[in-house]
Amino acid sequence: MTTKKHSKRPFIFFCLKGRQAKYQQSVAKLSQEILFVSVPDLLIQSIIERPPAGVLVDIVSGMRIGTKNMIPIYNLNLHWPVLRCNISSNGSAVAMDIGRNKGVSLSEAVNAISSGDSSWFNSAFKRNTIRIAVPFRVKIFKQGGDSWNLGNIMNLCHNGSLVHTCDPPKPGERVSLEIMDLSEKPTKCAARTVWARRWEESVQLPCAGFSFDQESFDPCFKKSMADLIFHSFKENAQVASNR
Repeated sequence: MTTKKHSKRPFIFFCLKGRQAKYQQSVAKLSQEILFVSVPDLLIQSIIERPPAGVLVDIVSGMRIGTKNMIPIYNLNLHWPVLRCNISSNGSAVAMDIGRNKGVSLSEAVNAISSGDSSWFNSAFKRNTIRIAVPFRVKIFKQGGDSWNLGNIMNLCHNGSLVHTCDPPKPGERVSLEIMDLSEKPTKCAARTVWARRWEESVQLPCAGFSFDQESFDPCFKKSMADLIFHSFKENAQVASNR
């Protein structure tokens, strides 16, 4: 079930189907979009494809599926918050930020996050999207250029990538990318340069951050990329939980 849309990004609420009705009255009062999911893998896939305003987790549902399955969710290390939720003795929904010992009504928490209240966000992390390290090669063609520049993708998310290249485009510059190694055939897409670091500016590697124009993607490629990020994230989370 979903509330009517008002905010740009939804809140994703992990809650087993048998418990969702307990939150229905509290959720119905919210103006923000609340997307319920009852399967952990679907929660991760939703985060990858459409980064939320925040994730809400019903505590009882989390305990029922097991701590090991919830660790990747609680340790996403992203800027937006992951809150534990429960139903109080009077039937109202409460939301808690365990790490900072912060708990209020669900409506107060959702409204504060929607308004950009920084006290609810993870200041140690700047990213809103799940990214993975990949060893892909890429060719970059600048608008108005006459040749491809070569680069290596350092990390990848559903809507962009960080690329090591010796001649990065300027921020704001539009480019064409030809991504190698993800599939049997190279895949081309349009992109916009959102950030760049040139060789003469730093001892760190010269690179550029690109935002993909997803409308230029082949639908099959979009699914392949989402599947790659999902499975890589799951593998990394499994390794971390076994340490």
